[in-house]
Amino acid sequence: SVNMLVVDGGNNKVLVSATNTASVTDAASALAARAFEVNGNAGEGSDNLSIFAMADGTGNYGMEVSNSGHNAQYDLLLNPVNGGSVGIGTTTASSSYTTQLHVHGSGTGASVHITDNDTGSENSAGLELITHSDLAYIWQREPADMLFGTTATERMRITAAGNVGIGEASPDKHLHIKNTATGSTGIAIENTNNGQNLDIDFYSNAGAAQGRIRYAEGAGDISLNPNVSGSDPFTVKWDGK
Repeated sequence: SVNMLVVDGGNNKVLVSATNTASVTDAASALAARAFEVNGNAGEGSDNLSIFAMADGTGNYGMEVSNSGHNAQYDLLLNPVNGGSVGIGTTTASSSYTTQLHVHGSGTGASVHITDNDTGSENSAGLELITHSDLAYIWQREPADMLFGTTATERMRITAAGNVGIGEASPDKHLHIKNTATGSTGIAIENTNNGQNLDIDFYSNAGAAQGRIRYAEGAGDISLNPNVSGSDPFTVKWDGK
């Protein structure tokens, strides 16, 4: 790599030019490709910030904090003192919820893609948060479960097969609810408008409702109807008759 520093006073620029022909794949090639290097505190050792061309045919650049041999891992901090939002693909990073990471796509979608050594780094790997054509996705790309939790405790998971467990880590049905605490376990269905029916419908493989359990709020009745097109469901009245 041949580096060149140019001070362009006419355009108020400092240019760092390099001719790097070796693709950056490891510590040695990254070290050779360094075009710009900053060591702001020599008293702390040889750690520095470097910028280099990846020379992989894509026009990509790398920015990394490492040591003089480029074989140690250090943190790269953005706005570490006063805070402030970070924008990718936008000149107006959102700050509607204080400090944010704002990713903006120039087309019909954008995403944040998270992978690690276990998942691999392919497009089909890891977890992805996506917005596309007004739709939002939380996309588990691995054939594995997705977990949700509060207070550092798992509360719900969606298995790789699509079953949902609430309080259950191994749901064997499409929805499996489990409560290990003392007290009742239930499902609440509510309509805040007066006189509305509350239904649980059972559909056929044709996609039409066949059976129904209904609570008629106005009358206070509960009915069981195995044929929604019929007019004679089994009904328990408000007074239990």
